[in-house]
Amino acid sequence: MAQANGNHDYVGASPPSTSVRTGPSVVYRILQALASLRFTVLLFVLTLVIVFFGTLAQKRDSLNTVLDEYFYCWLGWVDLNLISDFTQVFLKGVRLYGTDDDPGRLRIPFPGGFTIGWAMAINLVAAHIVRFKLTWKRAGIWILHAGVIVLLGGEFIRANFAIEDQMRLSEGQSSNYLFSLDKSELVFLRPAGSGSDEIVSVPGQMIENAVGGPPITRPDLPFDVEVLQYMKNTSDPARPISGPVPVKFGEKNPATAGLGLAVRLNAEKEISSIKGDRKINLPGCYVTLRDKTSGKAVGTYLFGTEIDELQPIGADGEWRAAFRLKRTYLPYSIQAIKVERINWPNTDRPKEFRSSVRVENPTTQESREVLIEMNRPLRYEGRTYYQSQMDTGGPANVTGFQVVQNPGSHIPYVACSLITFGMAFHFLIKLIDFLNRRARR
Repeated sequence: MAQANGNHDYVGASPPSTSVRTGPSVVYRILQALASLRFTVLLFVLTLVIVFFGTLAQKRDSLNTVLDEYFYCWLGWVDLNLISDFTQVFLKGVRLYGTDDDPGRLRIPFPGGFTIGWAMAINLVAAHIVRFKLTWKRAGIWILHAGVIVLLGGEFIRANFAIEDQMRLSEGQSSNYLFSLDKSELVFLRPAGSGSDEIVSVPGQMIENAVGGPPITRPDLPFDVEVLQYMKNTSDPARPISGPVPVKFGEKNPATAGLGLAVRLNAEKEISSIKGDRKINLPGCYVTLRDKTSGKAVGTYLFGTEIDELQPIGADGEWRAAFRLKRTYLPYSIQAIKVERINWPNTDRPKEFRSSVRVENPTTQESREVLIEMNRPLRYEGRTYYQSQMDTGGPANVTGFQVVQNPGSHIPYVACSLITFGMAFHFLIKLIDFLNRRARR
């Protein structure tokens, strides 16, 4: 038998020793617990649960919110009332909590995606240490599982360090900055001479977290920022007209200065991933700016990403401010030379989008023309520019690029190569073993 003559590839099947043996060490017992198949099954069940609720949550929240609250975190908060959404659609059920107009929240803590993913990697490593010998017969399985661990690590790196931005250009337009679709910033500007501006940025996440708390203090600003209200979204795709609306006479208005005296923004629900129609959340806020020296209020202002205008601050107007999608400035510029949409013959269906752009880098004295197509991106200075959008129906053709900066972009290719090679090697070993047994018959 294989167990008797040692022709197996599992740990712990050697003949019993006649010497006195002590019990397994504490470290070995911990490894046994981590390598347990019950632990493996538990992790798979947790994965199914978090994927189930994370998928349902996209009906209410934006994709970025779902990723942050369910998958890209160590501890998630599962909304049990999402079960009501599921039963209403598939089982004609009733709500467990809340109403259609006010769904409410009934959250419980749950292991997040990071916790489950790393636990799976540890379970896999422990299983190989405890149960499997490193033999050539199982070399394919070792390589395959190494590829899985590399794949999990690559996703962890992508979740924490990858940055996705956008760039939009009209034909002939040049730009040296990218903008984010899910991050915002409150920026303050003042002239710095030579046609440039000094810019002080306060992240939108900091603005959101400061509601009802102490004012935000920046050493390079002459005033502190006290946040009265933060609106995650001020745009509703269901409304034909969205954006700033006039303030009615006698209406309660927290703004005491700036554009907020004439217009206001409505707080809307976050745009869900499945109902957004490619729309994005456009946040806004009411803030009171207080002079650092006297502590007196300079004014209460309304800022929002739907208000595309810089507002002067104070009586002298030296500083101007705006709330906008977060920008990342580049040491080079990109100019759209020609934007083309090519349709299938005799149809209005697009066959191909492509943009001819010129890259101007004053640092390296580089100036060259590049063609960006749907399946042929531009890779430059650590960023990849994908052709993602195009609008040729207006007075000028407009192109849009999705710009990805991912330090672990090569990791999935390495992981998939390891997995493919491991599977092929393991099947080859099994095939050779099968042929040898058949030849001995």
